[in-house]
Amino acid sequence: MKVSKQVLLVFLAYYGINCLSNVYFVFGPFYSASGASPRAVGLFLSIFYMAMIICRPLGSWTMEKLGIRRALIGSSIFSAGAAAGIALSLSDPAILLFFRAVSGISASVFIVATIAYQSMILDASNRGIGFALFT
Repeated sequence: MKVSKQVLLVFLAYYGINCLSNVYFVFGPFYSASGASPRAVGLFLSIFYMAMIICRPLGSWTMEKLGIRRALIGSSIFSAGAAAGIALSLSDPAILLFFRAVSGISASVFIVATIAYQSMILDASNRGIGFALFT
């Protein structure tokens, strides 16, 4: 499999969104240490994945309406905004949960668009290994 610039970029993009989604490994204990109840920490951890699963069809619809490139750029901007919102709203649990849910929605759009892009840039003989490496 020849590694092209596009393949490397889609790998890095997918890696980046996975880093965003897995931030709970660091944030959960930090949030708990700052005085949050176990219930609040659990809700923070789970709301991302609830929003991501529920909004997968939205990711597909968004990608089809805007195109892959615009969906990737838009969801990246929303992800960055949600990350900033999380960082700035540590003292308000409701706003914190809102921004965590927004990050789940934007990750959903991003993942759908990334997988669609992968299927376009990888030829049929390398598609299986490409999906195994990326997802």
